[in-house]
Amino acid sequence: MRSLLIVVALVLAYVLPTVPIAGVESEVEPQRSFKAEVFEEIVARNIDAPTKVAAKPVPKPEPKPVTPTRPTYTGNKQAWLTASNIPRSDWQYADHIIQKESGWRYDVWNGSGSSAYGLCQTMTSIHKPPQSFYSDPVEQLNWCHNYATGRYSGWSNAYDAWISKNWW
Repeated sequence: MRSLLIVVALVLAYVLPTVPIAGVESEVEPQRSFKAEVFEEIVARNIDAPTKVAAKPVPKPEPKPVTPTRPTYTGNKQAWLTASNIPRSDWQYADHIIQKESGWRYDVWNGSGSSAYGLCQTMTSIHKPPQSFYSDPVEQLNWCHNYATGRYSGWSNAYDAWISKNWW
């Protein structure tokens, strides 16, 4: 590699400045070019041609621990209902529907192969709940409450619909 660099420097330093330009007569002696001076400096100092230096691998940042956005609930339906936004006056309706839908298991998928999941058997393919929904029974109850009030105008009407259809 060093010899190739020397040859290239020689060509640039000595040959190119003396090449005549077509149609131009010159009586002036070609002067030494800056390239020639650089070449002589390289040879005089015995400088090696630059070499590639292997890049240091960039360390991957350590993943940050995931902090749950909601507390993890333990306990039973009483504790979950108390922590939810379902009014106490509607607990009997919610209890009946949830007992029939999931048996108060907040981590159960519907056995029929649908996307229904959780306490109220929320159709996850349609409603697209957040990831925290799958492990938080209180978040599921709050979703159920919004569904009951939004679709049926309240838990008593949701209960009546469930009794008449055997689903809600």
